[in-house]
Amino acid sequence: RREVTQTSGRGIGLDVVSTRVRRMKGSLQVQSEQHKGTRIVLNLPASILASNSLLIRVGEDTVAVSCRGIEELFSTSAGEFLDAEGGSQFRIEDATYPVTYLDRQLNIMPDQNPSGRSCLAVLLVRNGEYKTAVAVQEIIATRSVVVKSLGRYVPRVRGVIGATILGDGSVAPVIDILEALQTPISSTVDWVPESRDEYDAIEEPPYVLVVDDSLSARRSLEQFIADTGLDVKSARDGVDALEVMRERLPDIFLIDLEMPRMNGLELAAHIRSNEATRHIPIIMITSRSTDKHKAQAHAAGVNQYLVKPFSEDELMSAIQTLLQVAA
Repeated sequence: RREVTQTSGRGIGLDVVSTRVRRMKGSLQVQSEQHKGTRIVLNLPASILASNSLLIRVGEDTVAVSCRGIEELFSTSAGEFLDAEGGSQFRIEDATYPVTYLDRQLNIMPDQNPSGRSCLAVLLVRNGEYKTAVAVQEIIATRSVVVKSLGRYVPRVRGVIGATILGDGSVAPVIDILEALQTPISSTVDWVPESRDEYDAIEEPPYVLVVDDSLSARRSLEQFIADTGLDVKSARDGVDALEVMRERLPDIFLIDLEMPRMNGLELAAHIRSNEATRHIPIIMITSRSTDKHKAQAHAAGVNQYLVKPFSEDELMSAIQTLLQVAA
């Protein structure tokens, strides 16, 4: 996670910033003191393609709960549950927090998993200035999981940000606990698109076009991009890429520098000269590391220049950053 802190006495458009931060699964805290200024703390995930998560047992199932917003973990034996007029509470040491149960948020019937009797752990979740205790049946492990999109034909379910494949091959939903706490996740879907227009209205994952004359490089990048949950297609050079773009414009390009017929510099210049594509981010991936080649790439309109060999984390971070800027 990255924390960005700014201290200033001048006002900024916080409504705009707050909306963008929420879209990026981040949090915004504003602390203002008269005659001294305002302190703004932005917490932004390094990537929403991969998530540090807790694997939690819920009934007979396993779900991955993103660690976003989770401040502390407690054993239920470290505190006690209290009944109060406003609802259940969890008290630990000198602090008391309102408590909810993960199985209830996921709409698992109480007779399948009695919350009050089977919870072994409590997650302390912070949402802005407020904290909530979330009781869970069992924490199995902590994992960094790749979050895959549920696809364009699955209606958006509040709190479910995607799915991941576990080590045993099973599929687990990935839950954003802050979003899930806003309202219980429905256990049934009462809306099914009936027309193509309704399907098209469903938010699609970003689409990446990989352009490289090396078959092995194309396949490697395609597999990596697909594993992150993004849509991906490939082309063997610039001319082939123009044909692919006629079917659908990508949200971001990954292009090689040296290719036959139309190389990466020529393709980048063509993209920037076209009104329909000039705004699309371009990442150039090449073995050429000289300042001369980097300068040529930036002059052609390339946003990010990566030299082989590069790390997958480096590429993922570049993709995510450019997609967020272009959104």
